[in-house]
Amino acid sequence: MNPDCCWSRLTAPGAAALQVYSLSGAETAAVLAKVLRVGPSESGSLQLGVLHGADGAIDQIMIAGPHRDGRVELALHGSVAVARALEGLLRSMGVQEKAAPRISLSGERERAAQAAVGTKTLELLYGPAFDELVACVLRLRHLATGAPCAAERTACVAQVDQLLLRAACGLALVNGPRVLLLGAPNAGKSSLWNALIGEDRAIISAERGTTRDMRSMALSVDGWPLILQDAAGLGADAIGLEHAAGEMTRAAAAHADLIVLLDAADAPVTAAIEALAEGRPTLRVRNKCDLGGVGGARTCNSLAVSAKTGEGLPQLRRLLLERSALAPLLLERPVAACPFTLRQQCLLRAVADTLRSLAAGPTQLLALVEELSP
Repeated sequence: MNPDCCWSRLTAPGAAALQVYSLSGAETAAVLAKVLRVGPSESGSLQLGVLHGADGAIDQIMIAGPHRDGRVELALHGSVAVARALEGLLRSMGVQEKAAPRISLSGERERAAQAAVGTKTLELLYGPAFDELVACVLRLRHLATGAPCAAERTACVAQVDQLLLRAACGLALVNGPRVLLLGAPNAGKSSLWNALIGEDRAIISAERGTTRDMRSMALSVDGWPLILQDAAGLGADAIGLEHAAGEMTRAAAAHADLIVLLDAADAPVTAAIEALAEGRPTLRVRNKCDLGGVGGARTCNSLAVSAKTGEGLPQLRRLLLERSALAPLLLERPVAACPFTLRQQCLLRAVADTLRSLAAGPTQLLALVEELSP
């Protein structure tokens, strides 16, 4: 048995449009590394992966997390065979099954509130936005227990689709977008990380390779949550521990929701660093502006900042929000309703698909709606 990891099923057993599982414990990352091949993050801290068994690929799977409490949620197609394959792989590694209590929207709200960093998260969870989400579920339940006409079905599908358009915002609001500071050695990443979090947590030195471990800090920016990550610089001639630290940085870049490229006069962004950020949401920053000079060749449109003097830091904090999955929420008051867990998103997608299907009956729709019990 593996006492440091356990799994729970968050949706009802049997055939369904989807299945959602939760894994927790100190060995969760190691367990998932053995059964999943994970690609880059999707918007809002989601990742798309492939479940692998002894005979190769089994099916695609969506991953949310790790959350701040260490949990990871997995969503997969509702085929009984796929669910059994995942459960079989977990049991073969000694991962213990843990009975999951019935989860309600209110229960998920309490769990999210306990881990909340920013006041804006609490505003969504305890304000009109949550009430709107509950009202939508209650309307769906009424629809499932009646005999809806085509117009009623169409109206409900449109409402669910609007909620799902904000799905990435919901995950980002609860979990915090992951923002990675990326640059060459001595580009001032750790100094900027300290300045942004407001504490001297990272050791700063002119000696190359001082940062070797990934550092993450949850912080609130104007009430909005962010996960700020400081990683080792990427040098072309890195060896030994410095090379291993660079590999950790590359993995973090693949999973980041936003990459901040740090350019400095004495440590410009290299082509290799540019390539690492390619295809990812990116913000270019000219660091150490108090020293004068320019960084690399493409810094004319970048924001100039100084961790030493504080120049540009307020603007940088705001840009981190505006370039993240939280951006749509910054434009609206009050915050509109949106699903804020992977389980809710998957169930709502299944509800929309069921409503669109002329062959689907009320029993199938009611079973899905009951899983979204307020």
